[in-house]
Amino acid sequence: FSGSTLFSLLIDAHPDIVALGDGLNPEILKRRHENFICSCGSKISNCEFWQSVMEEVRNSGLPFSFADCNMRYSFLNPRIDRLVGRYHHDPLRSSLRSILEIGFPFYRRHIELHTARNLAFVRAVLAVSGKKVFLHNTKPLLMLHYLIDRYSDRIRVINMVRDPRGFVYSAVKRGSTVADAAARWRRYNKSVRVLLDRIQPNQALNLRYEDVCEDANRPLEPVFAFLGVAKHPIPRTILPSEHHVLGNDLRLRDSLTVRLDESWKSSLSEQDLRVIGQVCGPLAEECGYFI
Repeated sequence: FSGSTLFSLLIDAHPDIVALGDGLNPEILKRRHENFICSCGSKISNCEFWQSVMEEVRNSGLPFSFADCNMRYSFLNPRIDRLVGRYHHDPLRSSLRSILEIGFPFYRRHIELHTARNLAFVRAVLAVSGKKVFLHNTKPLLMLHYLIDRYSDRIRVINMVRDPRGFVYSAVKRGSTVADAAARWRRYNKSVRVLLDRIQPNQALNLRYEDVCEDANRPLEPVFAFLGVAKHPIPRTILPSEHHVLGNDLRLRDSLTVRLDESWKSSLSEQDLRVIGQVCGPLAEECGYFI
């Protein structure tokens, strides 16, 4: 609920940048790949763009299909992933990952397969799209952890943050409690901070979701400079069918008019706001939100 699908649709409009939203989510596609719809309107299994990307990756010699496309370094097994398939910034979990990678060949092979798939996927997307810059707009932090390990000098991170009140309201509408959603916002953004400490300051750019919604052209100018591409006007009305973005149902609308939605202001109670402030307060202030 951080706005990544909208951001992908906006930035994919640049002639030199390709962004695919959540990309190939293995947990979803393993169950639903035959009926999953690309933003272009085609089933992903019939979409020429995605078919071409799949073929390019397989031509590199790697096993890859809509039912087997995991690049997230997870095992897709809840028990195993609770231990080592998710990014945990605490020292104990980090030590366990390091021990597994050093002492267990099967885990090393798992990590190297996912790294190889990521590189092959990026090359395939650039080849098929004909663009110069690929924005890997997926959220699992374990992917960033391992790519920083292997390519720290080549990593560039755009850290887009959403107001915790807006995030919590979106999560609550989908069944979460206020306390759980606030804790998730804090945990995720704290983990992001820990990861960003491992790269140079000039390799990261902070961006607020609300600024993008108010006027995409102004906050995206430094993004384009950061990515080394020319400025390009971003329309306020987006046609998802002109892109190949995967993610939430936003991608399936006929058109999108970019605007700032702050309905949380009239929907969250004073008690809700107090809980969010208690859980997220100091970190939210560091991100520019004063609750």
